[in-house]
Amino acid sequence: MGAERNSGYFALGFQYSYMSSEGKTQVFASPVPSAQTATTDAISGSLFGGNLQLGYKQFFGKKKRFGLRYYVMFSAQGGRYSYPYGYKNNADGTTTSYTIRNGGMADLFYGAGIDALINFFDGKDRSFGVFGGVMLGGTSWLLGNNKACPAMDYVVSDSAGTITCNTTDSYAQLARKLGSKAHYSPSFVQFAFNFGVRGNFSKHNGFEVGLRVPVINTPYFTNKDNPTMNLSFRRVIAIFANYVVNF
Repeated sequence: MGAERNSGYFALGFQYSYMSSEGKTQVFASPVPSAQTATTDAISGSLFGGNLQLGYKQFFGKKKRFGLRYYVMFSAQGGRYSYPYGYKNNADGTTTSYTIRNGGMADLFYGAGIDALINFFDGKDRSFGVFGGVMLGGTSWLLGNNKACPAMDYVVSDSAGTITCNTTDSYAQLARKLGSKAHYSPSFVQFAFNFGVRGNFSKHNGFEVGLRVPVINTPYFTNKDNPTMNLSFRRVIAIFANYVVNF
């Protein structure tokens, strides 16, 4: 019987993610500040792409069944998302109809992580086990040509008066128009759990299959004036399969 050796490694593979979040808009009546209308848009989509890791693994004890690995990582994914918009409401505020809109987006996740490794089987240049750990880094969302006002021009207000949101405005442009109470933040901190199964079928070649669960929403666009707006994104779960090269 053998034991997996300490070594550097490089992993490269495929990743699928399901993203689901929401955008919320609330309009307040004037001059009495009470909620007049509120809409919550469920946003969902599938993202496909790849990921890579570069790190070092080390094992402890006489049999070296338990170990740790430390790494830096990067993933990039793109896909389509959908959400309802253009609500038509009755006088009592109930919704009568809305339209489903589709758009393209990409997500980048980058940072560092640490995983615990447990091997159930160790043979000559072969091993099989599980891993589990955490990742900490940043995430960036890219919406391409999707605009802040996709369907029609509409008017929003700030402390200085009214501002028109045009169909050509991006979220960054809209935030600049609205001023200090609006914030555009396509990048944000991210924390994720990481776990799965792994194995080596030769001295220098291996594989791993697993799940990643990010837990922090990215506050992509917010406005604290009238109407208040909150658009956030998060990957709910990511499934990945990597080919691993051991140095």
